[in-house]
Amino acid sequence: MSKRFYETPVEIENDFDKKVAEVFSLYDRHKNNMTSSKNLEAILGLLGCAPIKQDLEEITRTIQQKKKIHLGKLIPYLRTYLLKGNMRPISKDDLLNVFKIIDTKNLGYIPKAEFVKLMRDYGNPLSEEELTEMLVAAVDIYDSCVHYEYYVDKIVMKSDVEDSIFKLAELPFRKKTMFR
Repeated sequence: MSKRFYETPVEIENDFDKKVAEVFSLYDRHKNNMTSSKNLEAILGLLGCAPIKQDLEEITRTIQQKKKIHLGKLIPYLRTYLLKGNMRPISKDDLLNVFKIIDTKNLGYIPKAEFVKLMRDYGNPLSEEELTEMLVAAVDIYDSCVHYEYYVDKIVMKSDVEDSIFKLAELPFRKKTMFR
């Protein structure tokens, strides 16, 4: 009797594979190395990736089987995808420069109304819930402004640290273990 695809153990060959497997396991309800493709964005976010809609569509289209994603397909595809420079979060300096371009008076802040307009009109569309969550983190409750240097420090992940998924993707394979 042959094993079904989802019963196949996944080889964990290095720290990259281990980190992806650990995050993936949070969404693997049946512990069969499978999860709904609806969980992909959350998995990538927890790994420190910054996927846009096109990234999610590309990955899903390539590795999805019956609206499910298998860990054994995600790991090698994700490594290759990241090595191409995809889904890197914006750097702190780049994000600060964007805010400084918007802040033409060099005040160090942007009024809430202007920030909301920018978030609604540019970039990836946000739901009202996402925008509300962003405003809670961004807007100072005393003056209703986004003090962007403080805000950027709160939200930018450090992708240059040794255990970031991007650094791990660049490392050569080391040891092999089985993940079940």
